[in-house]
Amino acid sequence: MLQAAFSKPLTKEQSDELLNQTGKNWLYGQAFGETILNIGGIILFPPYAAYVLTNAGLNLSGYESLKFSSLLPEPSQKKWEKGYDGITSIPGHTSALLADEKFRDKNRARMSIERVLETK
Repeated sequence: MLQAAFSKPLTKEQSDELLNQTGKNWLYGQAFGETILNIGGIILFPPYAAYVLTNAGLNLSGYESLKFSSLLPEPSQKKWEKGYDGITSIPGHTSALLADEKFRDKNRARMSIERVLETK
């Protein structure tokens, strides 16, 4: 999908819509809670910033980020991820409710970006 998205430049309208959808995905989705959790983690334990920056670098380079859950056995890993997703989705659910929007889970967020890129 990304390769097709960057094969030709986006128009001004497409760029604006992509930025708009990305912002809504962040505010009305799980990323809002993940950001709050990361900021809180850095404030409470400053060395955590190295972990956050390492993951940002890995993501920008196209690699998979490091996750604590990957160290756990399979059943525990799924429980951890479900709990993590539940906690980090609370701010997105709250902001979506206050704005009378639908919460954007990972699938809905991906589809909103794909719709913008398909109009190329």
